[in-house]
Amino acid sequence: MSQTALSEPVAGAAPLAAHRPLNAAVGTAIGATAIGAFLPWASVGSLSFNGTEGGGLLNLILAGIGMTALLVARGRRWGMLLNVVTAALAALIVAVNLSDVERFADSIGTVSTGIGLWISLVGTVAWLIVSVVGLFRRRRPSA
Repeated sequence: MSQTALSEPVAGAAPLAAHRPLNAAVGTAIGATAIGAFLPWASVGSLSFNGTEGGGLLNLILAGIGMTALLVARGRRWGMLLNVVTAALAALIVAVNLSDVERFADSIGTVSTGIGLWISLVGTVAWLIVSVVGLFRRRRPSA
């Protein structure tokens, strides 16, 4: 992919306003991912562990990178490409943590998955899907 291709708007010559709904959807998904990191990811008895005590901290960093790319790129392809990569990494982190909680629960039986992990899962999957759509979105010809 050439440098010129990465700096072009996602939808060809579409004005910035054409990207607002897509950018809003990406931003909302990133926000859900970030909020989920502050909520409980696992509970053991009366103890609760927030996402920021583990993989959620990495997700916060990735969410910051994604949001910065979204705001700086202003509809250019490289911004959506960076969001696809960061969303995929964040989704992988959430999936690994979800698997770890379930595996740990199988071994001791008193661990429950927290709401923050589920919110982060939904947020990262939505972030990834909307970013992929944004990356491959093309401008419709004018009538």
